[in-house]
Amino acid sequence: MKTVMLLCFCLAVFLYPVSAMANDITCQLSTTQLDVGLNIAKERIKISGESSVGAPVFIIIQGPNRPALVSMYKNKGLLKLSEAEVMNLPGFFHILSSVPIEQIEPSHLAAMNVYPDYQKLRSMAWVRMRQDIGNISHEAQKDYIGLAIKTKEEKNLFALHQEVVNRSGENYWVEVPLVAGMPIGELSVKTFSIVDERVVASEPQIITLKPSSYLFFGSKELSISAFVVIVAFMVPIMLLSIAAIVDMVEQRRERERRTKLLKQIWQ
Repeated sequence: MKTVMLLCFCLAVFLYPVSAMANDITCQLSTTQLDVGLNIAKERIKISGESSVGAPVFIIIQGPNRPALVSMYKNKGLLKLSEAEVMNLPGFFHILSSVPIEQIEPSHLAAMNVYPDYQKLRSMAWVRMRQDIGNISHEAQKDYIGLAIKTKEEKNLFALHQEVVNRSGENYWVEVPLVAGMPIGELSVKTFSIVDERVVASEPQIITLKPSSYLFFGSKELSISAFVVIVAFMVPIMLLSIAAIVDMVEQRRERERRTKLLKQIWQ
């Protein structure tokens, strides 16, 4: 009996740190699927959860990978000899924090993949030239990757938002507005905290962004497929084009008739 009790006690002691670590931070999303319309920027995602009182909270939101087309030299010509596709970069990457990152040890930031210069993303990206110019140098690849990240920052697809996560006791929350031009697909949301000098993380949460099948006309909401939308816009244009062609044919026939009639009169 004593042996069984001792084994139970040891098992409880062994499992306690794991349970405590698993409960150090939680993460919930306001929705796991969001239908977005033509104006994606009007949509918001609420992220909330619990963490140890006073512990900093970091949230990383990462979207599906998308190639970034960049050119080292801007010119007005149709042929750009410096175009490259930067591959293996997420189409969306936002970091949000409850405290300034200057307060966090570099080793902890590295463990959370929080780099102001997106160091890890840079190391995973690679470059594919659109023209067959042979191998490019490592430095040139770094330049293309840097340009791609700069472009994404200018479009607010990559961003670091400090001191935006709200805290009250064990609770934390933040509302994240979506960004125009961000990719449709699955967004991964992961939260981190630092408890007793160790980095703890929540289970990744997934939110799926899907194109909306709804259009709004005044105060009425109509469900309509993308094909019907295209047809609804294209039919009037096609009818106008056909009417213009018919009118041109009739005008030509009228001129031919007048010419024939004049020839008969003069004869």
